[in-house]
Amino acid sequence: MARCEALDQIGGLDERIFMYAEDVDWCYRFYQAGWEVWYLPQAPVIHYGGQSSKKRKGRMEAELYRSRVYLFHKHYGRAAAFCLRILIYAMTLTKMLVHSLLRCVTSGRRGRRITSWQELRQALGNVDSAVKETVIP
Repeated sequence: MARCEALDQIGGLDERIFMYAEDVDWCYRFYQAGWEVWYLPQAPVIHYGGQSSKKRKGRMEAELYRSRVYLFHKHYGRAAAFCLRILIYAMTLTKMLVHSLLRCVTSGRRGRRITSWQELRQALGNVDSAVKETVIP
């Protein structure tokens, strides 16, 4: 829920964020504009995890990382986004190696599909152009 006055001041969700970080960006913008942001842990929520992304898990993982890098670039600048991008590449490479080894050792019974290097590079390559188009109210 949000007050109409707050929405008028900061605008709606950033449409350049496909998934995974639009709510964080929105709350951060409310906070930066001086509005209170509340979290109610006692509110019941049923989350059926992965339902939106189960058919394209690798691509959606890349989009998750793209959203986070975009968020960092938008709010903290190019240097912070660059550092996060390096960490994501390093983490993804490590996960690729670990899960490949797990699949090999367990004859495919363990280890999950990780986003491909190509999917990751494509997703993260689009961040800079998206940020240049962004106008922060």
